[in-house]
Amino acid sequence: MIATSSGRRVAKRVRTRVGGFSEHVNSMNHLILPLAHAGHGEHGFAAGLLHPITGLDHLFAAVAVGLLAYQLGKRATWLLPAVFVAGMLLGGLIAGMGVGLPGVELGIIASLLAVGVAVAIKRAGPLWASASALGIMAIFHGHAHLAEYEAETGLPGYVIGLIIATVALHALGVAVSYGIAQLKQPKLEAVRVIGGLVFAFGVLKLTGLA
Repeated sequence: MIATSSGRRVAKRVRTRVGGFSEHVNSMNHLILPLAHAGHGEHGFAAGLLHPITGLDHLFAAVAVGLLAYQLGKRATWLLPAVFVAGMLLGGLIAGMGVGLPGVELGIIASLLAVGVAVAIKRAGPLWASASALGIMAIFHGHAHLAEYEAETGLPGYVIGLIIATVALHALGVAVSYGIAQLKQPKLEAVRVIGGLVFAFGVLKLTGLA
């Protein structure tokens, strides 16, 4: 009888501790899940800020534009980022009007391949030609950004967030390229290596491996 009572007390303590542990796990899930899906439940300005950062294709392309802009120097430093943002807004306008754009995913992949290889070889042809091509490819990025926005409100804030995030990523690319250029000899062609990685990511996207 004594053994039975003791066993019941032990079992009760175990159930209490297991229950407490389960509550702790559940509370942690409530904290972790929103972080794991950051951006998916957002709308308006916050969603606009997060969208170019949480999508690796948009992130790599925008940073690579900044890298290339600094590599080419002079007017390209501000012209390429400006053209990319302008093209992105045009693509967003097309999507906002409900007009479909064929080959959006391929257009985004083309931007990764083209900008990545341009950074890797430090060559992009005449500025007017590279700026025009970049603007066309940016249209696909902008179309994707707006087409994926499903909230019924907050569109102006979303667009502002997109612009700020994209400009910040361009600036990051310029800053990285500038910082590497200031390193004392000997130095690796790190910016060109990054361009090669962006190109490689584009190949992975094209083959469906990323």
